[in-house]
Amino acid sequence: MQSEASPGSGERYQLDAEHPWPCLLSYEERSCDFFYGRKSEAAELLRLIRLNPLTVLYGKSGLGKSSLLRAGLFSLLRDHRDPAYLLVYCRLDFSAEAAYSLLEQIAEKLRQAMDNVGAEGPARNSGEGLWEYLHRRNLEIWSKDNFLLTPLLVLDQFEELFSQSGSITDRIAQAFDDLAALVENRIPSELAGAAAVERRSQLDLLSQNYRVVLSFREDYLPDVKSWEKKVPSLLRNNYLRLEPLTRQSAIDAVERAGAAVLEAGVASSIVDFVGKLDPDTEPTEVDRAVIEPALLSLFCCRLNLRRGDQRIDRDLVMTSGENILDQFYRETLVAEDVKGPPDVARFIESYLVQGDRFRGLFPKAEALKENFLTTKQLDALTGDKHRLLRVVEYAGTFRIELIHDCLVPIVCRARDDRKHLEKQVELERKARNAEAQAIEKQKRISWLTASLVLMGICLGVALWQWHEADLASKRAMANSAIGGSYAVRRNGDPDLSSLLALQALSLGSSLKDRQIMDRAEDQLRRALDTRLLRSFPHRADVNAVTFSPDGRQLATASGKTLRIWNVDTGEEALVGRMMSHRGKVEDIAFIADNTLVAGDDQGYLRLWDLNSGAEKPLTDTMRHAPAISALAAGSGNLLASATPRKGEIILWDAARGGRLGPPFGQDGEHRRWIYDLALSADGKLAAADVESGRTTVWEIGTLESTEPPVELFTLNDWKHGSASTVRRIGMPEERSVGMKVNSVAFSRDGKLLATGDRYLSANLWDGVTGMHLGALLGHRAPVRDVAFNQDASRLATASEDGTAAIWDTANQRQLFSLIGHDKEVLGVDFSPKGQRLATAGGKDQTAKVWNVEAHTGGIRAVAFSPDNRYLATASDDNSIRVWDVESRELVAKLIGHQGPVQQVVFDPNGRHLASASDDKTVRIWNWSKEGETEESPLQYPPDEVFGVDKIYDVAYSRDGKWLAAASANYNALLWSASNGEFEFTGRHDGMVWAVDISPDGGYLASAGNDGLLKLWEIPSGRLAACATGPKDSRGKPYGLRWFLDVNFSPDGKRLVMATGQGSVYVVDEWRSQLGRKRTETTGNGVLCEGGEWLEARYLPLQDKAITSAKFSADGNSLITTGRRYQVTIQDANSGKEQRRVGVHMGAKANDVAISPNKFWIATGSENGSFHISPLQTDELKRAVCDRLSRKRLKKSECQEYLGSQECLPPVCN
Repeated sequence: MQSEASPGSGERYQLDAEHPWPCLLSYEERSCDFFYGRKSEAAELLRLIRLNPLTVLYGKSGLGKSSLLRAGLFSLLRDHRDPAYLLVYCRLDFSAEAAYSLLEQIAEKLRQAMDNVGAEGPARNSGEGLWEYLHRRNLEIWSKDNFLLTPLLVLDQFEELFSQSGSITDRIAQAFDDLAALVENRIPSELAGAAAVERRSQLDLLSQNYRVVLSFREDYLPDVKSWEKKVPSLLRNNYLRLEPLTRQSAIDAVERAGAAVLEAGVASSIVDFVGKLDPDTEPTEVDRAVIEPALLSLFCCRLNLRRGDQRIDRDLVMTSGENILDQFYRETLVAEDVKGPPDVARFIESYLVQGDRFRGLFPKAEALKENFLTTKQLDALTGDKHRLLRVVEYAGTFRIELIHDCLVPIVCRARDDRKHLEKQVELERKARNAEAQAIEKQKRISWLTASLVLMGICLGVALWQWHEADLASKRAMANSAIGGSYAVRRNGDPDLSSLLALQALSLGSSLKDRQIMDRAEDQLRRALDTRLLRSFPHRADVNAVTFSPDGRQLATASGKTLRIWNVDTGEEALVGRMMSHRGKVEDIAFIADNTLVAGDDQGYLRLWDLNSGAEKPLTDTMRHAPAISALAAGSGNLLASATPRKGEIILWDAARGGRLGPPFGQDGEHRRWIYDLALSADGKLAAADVESGRTTVWEIGTLESTEPPVELFTLNDWKHGSASTVRRIGMPEERSVGMKVNSVAFSRDGKLLATGDRYLSANLWDGVTGMHLGALLGHRAPVRDVAFNQDASRLATASEDGTAAIWDTANQRQLFSLIGHDKEVLGVDFSPKGQRLATAGGKDQTAKVWNVEAHTGGIRAVAFSPDNRYLATASDDNSIRVWDVESRELVAKLIGHQGPVQQVVFDPNGRHLASASDDKTVRIWNWSKEGETEESPLQYPPDEVFGVDKIYDVAYSRDGKWLAAASANYNALLWSASNGEFEFTGRHDGMVWAVDISPDGGYLASAGNDGLLKLWEIPSGRLAACATGPKDSRGKPYGLRWFLDVNFSPDGKRLVMATGQGSVYVVDEWRSQLGRKRTETTGNGVLCEGGEWLEARYLPLQDKAITSAKFSADGNSLITTGRRYQVTIQDANSGKEQRRVGVHMGAKANDVAISPNKFWIATGSENGSFHISPLQTDELKRAVCDRLSRKRLKKSECQEYLGSQECLPPVCN
């Protein structure tokens, strides 16, 4: 889509020194000399583009996404040579009238881009699609100056796809599929068949020498995220959310762009005026204000138009600034060259906005033909003077639209004012007519009656209109709140996200809109899914944290003070004891016999007794002048300290406070600034030098050693992970020498070493040889601290992006991120057992403790204990873990299986667990809260008779007498749970996936991929009945099915089976169906030999596969999980969906369990996570409210996320 030159306006708007702002237009690439304030965002975009085949840019309307792409990114890329990019800017036509498909439009834009820059490359053949062209073997596109070009396909304003009407569903689906194939390098269907063998032979199917950028409005993020299943690239860390400008960035942008037209110092007045359009911003907080770029550009542009021959000064700002958007709109409509007839305002307010949120498009020719406006009016509205509208081209048709989305609220307000006036006029007219009719009928009806009728009519109409408007407003606020909740949670503000979700839930409840309520509950359940265990508030910045040797206490350094906390209770352990230093405490560490050592910025080292809080007396004063920047504790009383500027290191005997030899570490060639130290158990010391970017490792020996430290090797961090990171964000490679290394840590055995730097990466090294093992990339800001767990299987990193991350050191991948700090994270420390992680939140003045214990494989099953206190999870990582439901902390870890664990269940008394595994065993575990376990595998029947294979399911009878299992060897198996003796097998004609025992213990139900449910009598093993699905008109069962789960209802009267085809079957009153002596075959000829046939009802769920189906405690509802990543609750009788619980975005939910007291719902997913939350809405709200540090939204947040000038009543009291 291209902007049409306004009739009579000549060239498109060109910026120069006298006209440096484009008003509400976006900056173009040729305007890059006047585009400021987004340098870091452009660099981050470039970094993401180099890392990922797909990069996503999103943000609220009016923040300048198109300007960032065209004037920021494109100007940066024009001179980029490693690699060189062919810039292909696309604003595509998704309408029903589009003459070409999405890929054809992109292909045409690619051709035009090659022509525009004179690039040389082969032309597309007739009938050759874009995917096929880009995958030609040896395809090369060369620039005029002989650089190989990588096509960069930028799809701007991608939200226009979602704003199309429902009449083009097929076109939208095809656009999704086409783009998914392009992004994921997936062979299109037309090239996948046997007929295309010759065409495929000409292609390099594995190449992907192009990049794609999607840009869209933030409120469409859920729509794009819903596409993750088809485009897994959307699951990567490849998103950039464009934020409003900070005050300082805005001042810098205004000053630099308007240098020729601004008085000195006026830029801050302009920015402050625009920032104060938010009435909730206090003058004392003006430095924290965020500025909307579109408003700022319009404000500056309008000021510039009014300055005449003078420069813009403060007087002009103060006298011309009020209500500039409203004035702009209303003044434009009453201008001589715009005002009617015809009434342009009515046309704009009726056709150029959609609802209350979006711009609309209207064909130019039709508008002129219908006399909605004249050519003269259109010329004025699209020309330099007003620029309220613009004409754009879609599929060869010129259409009219508002110049920017930020005008929509202004237009809507004017429209509502007009409608209100018209309504008043109409009501008055109706009143006059009614009055006239009342006079006419005065002989038959009294004047009082007529007046009451008239008033009733008017009041009824007014109330109905008010009610409809109120419903629409609430629905819009609820949807906006949900979208905002998702966005701010992703960007690290869980409290604001929860408050928005609570408001959406309240609005949805008042609307009785189950869909809104489900979406809001989804966000609330995510809030409870946090790994956060405790938060410890302070009165100053928290610089460092460390666990005590037993892990029960946490020491924190905040300002000049040390504090000790009880980790389990969250209470301060030494209340009333002042553990204070003369200066700010920079680092802390524990040494022998529960002694805490702290170093401050005055150079003093002080030792404190953990139990009493008293300072330990020393023979000598421990001071390392002028300041201490880092500490490290070794074995025994060995201690090391470093100074920042002198770059020297001192070893100490902490028992007496004496030095162990002279200072060392100074480098004559380089000025050192030691930022962190690490001591290994085997006598090595590492120092991170923030100036040179090097980490040096010395052999220092033991406390008793008299030998001076010997330098072993130096890690040149900039030669490895850091330099590659810098190249990705566009910094010249020669400047990468001297990367800033912030942190260093040894593994406990000294075999691994980790460093963190200021250019977003952590690096792993061989602690013995210094060999670089790999870079850990994922943070978006400098890495401030690193720490290993006990066995070095995990590394924790702390970053200025406000998150901590946990990494698997073996395969160097990020396991998960910890989001909850408002500002930077300055420190991390694992507890001795590695189950918890402490983080120092710096300027947010909190320390936090997190549960970081996790499965490393997908969770196959979850089960509550009978007393509701514990949850067991079975995983692909061969383990079973038991968690405390309230605290989410690990209680027991059960190791013994040699293959993935498919199922786990508690026995009725909760003392034993039974598990089923791919290792072909069923095991019984005698577990305890203290973690001590005994396990014993059950014995199979003779192998030569039945064979041995994987076990998929296991179930106890309600009385604990029997234990059943489902096997891949086509058998259901039954044992006596008390003595482990084998009872019988029930044979299927396929693998058996699921078993359950009736509440009375009299029948075993089994189901598998032969499409049959079978009921076996206990203990005889006789086949009593079979069931499959209902039949079609030809007498055959619907489709080919296999059953993945089977369960009895709590009263034992019904059975439910879950299928791999996305449906469930319910057998009602199965006992009453016995005794009919009716035996028949299924559609594929399978006979229920010796048993009777049961009738089943079919309940479609529209899912790819239902992995779990269970009855609710009252038996009236079914709870299912499947590949839609949600838990669905539906009526067991009608099949009508009652609600959804979305808890596993981007991962299949494998199993669901509801606690015996019906309070909790738990799910386990393929990504290794489990989720526990209250089942009922009121309890969910209460649980979320209890976690919040604040209970209500700020006025500015209500305006931004709800679109309301006033906040709604708070949900949390």
